Amino acid sequence: MIETLSEKTAHARPFLCQMREHACTTCACGSVFLSSFPVAHVLGTRFEPYVMGLFPSMLMAMGYKAAPVRDAAYGASAATLQSINPRAARLVLPVLFEAMEHPDWRVKQGACQLVGVLAKHASSQLNICMPLIVPRVTTCLRDTKKEVAKAAKSALSDACRVIGNPDIEPVIPSMIAAMRNPEDTPQALEDLMHTTFIHAVDAASLSVIVPVLQRSMTSRGAMHEKRKAATVIINMCKLVHNPQDVEPFVPKLLPELKKSAEDSAFEEIRGVCGQAEQVLLRAMGEAGIAVINQEKAKNAGK
Repeated sequence: MIETLSEKTAHARPFLCQMREHACTTCACGSVFLSSFPVAHVLGTRFEPYVMGLFPSMLMAMGYKAAPVRDAAYGASAATLQSINPRAARLVLPVLFEAMEHPDWRVKQGACQLVGVLAKHASSQLNICMPLIVPRVTTCLRDTKKEVAKAAKSALSDACRVIGNPDIEPVIPSMIAAMRNPEDTPQALEDLMHTTFIHAVDAASLSVIVPVLQRSMTSRGAMHEKRKAATVIINMCKLVHNPQDVEPFVPKLLPELKKSAEDSAFEEIRGVCGQAEQVLLRAMGEAGIAVINQEKAKNAGK
């Protein structure tokens, strides 16, 4: 008789509890993690209720001195991510983010690599989470340990493939380069200046573009950089269809746009930054339009 999934889960539950109890002991954790491969394969999404209890231990074990344990821990972690329902991806991301802050470089490296695994397994869900993923992985991208930086670069490249905006696909490598090295920001900005925005711009697209625009706007004395950044903001924000997509990025761009529109010594910079400010506010929908109306009323009263 063929067992149902619920029956398989019932048989596996005691074993899973033992896995959780012994996952942190050096002598047992290697075999425990190896055992999780068939469990994840057989149970599939039924393995999810146990993931949150086991997953942190798997990640921490990637920092063990013994290479077989590290390999088993990474393999078990990858198998776990590949077995969960893609909609559960948002539940494991905070655990991965915490691992990226671990003092052991191997744990950080493994966490970055697993972001790439998740990107291939749950692309639609990672698209939504890109505003959270990019800044966390960027921290590892600048890590002094070259293995961590390399893994972070690969993870960002894999994650950016879920964006699906053909307009920015050609410039993603230069965006990642600028995130890693601020000296590459002018070239990344130049690439954006030569980008024709046709398709809708969503939060995932903004997550890789805004870091370059923000750095360009805050660059002291670089008037040409500010003009270019403001021009990109104008072209880009006209294609934002959902105000919720742009909302998280407004605090990163609006203050500098407003400051340059009011205080710049150059009329051209004041003009283009003022225009970019208006376009950005309109992309926010009703909330942004309310701000525009308040400014108009304030100016009319002067």
